[in-house]
Amino acid sequence: MVSHNSEFTRKLRAAVRAKIEEYGIDVDDELPDYVMIMVGNKKDKTRMKTDLKLFLGDNTTSFVE
Repeated sequence: MVSHNSEFTRKLRAAVRAKIEEYGIDVDDELPDYVMIMVGNKKDKTRMKTDLKLFLGDNTTSFVE
């Protein structure tokens, strides 16, 4: 039986992946995991923008907001 927490995590990871794909960016499993770790560690938006700029380029601000 899958716990509710792991089901939520799976759905959230899929949503993060889908959002990144909307920007036309190729996504591996590591980028959504990286985003989830930053959220879990309560990184502020400024830090997230800085850390994700390399991966998301001009889409970074709209992704983080």
